[in-house]
Amino acid sequence: MEHIKIDSNITWEEVENHVNGISEEAYNILNISDQSLALDKLRMLRDFVESENHDLVARKNREIVYNSLPLRTYSFYSAHLHFIKFNRQNLSWNASEFDQAKIAFEMVKKQ
Repeated sequence: MEHIKIDSNITWEEVENHVNGISEEAYNILNISDQSLALDKLRMLRDFVESENHDLVARKNREIVYNSLPLRTYSFYSAHLHFIKFNRQNLSWNASEFDQAKIAFEMVKKQ
């Protein structure tokens, strides 16, 4: 998965496709039978989204994100990820956080 482009011309469709791709990846991770592998992949997905959030709030991107409603709305996505301890027992909970964040994204988008 590629990082979201931080561009003032990004469209809602591009951002929605990105959010849907992240949620789909989280869902696919839950279907991996090897739980150690699934946990590793979920950590990588979490780190990917956190990296994107770091880029969104970076000073150099502040004006672009602030002036782009799709990007500004996407910046709320990672703010709604609330993980608990990353272990096999919490795999489903942590993976479902991506869908919870997607719901929050969609709610903010509608406003």
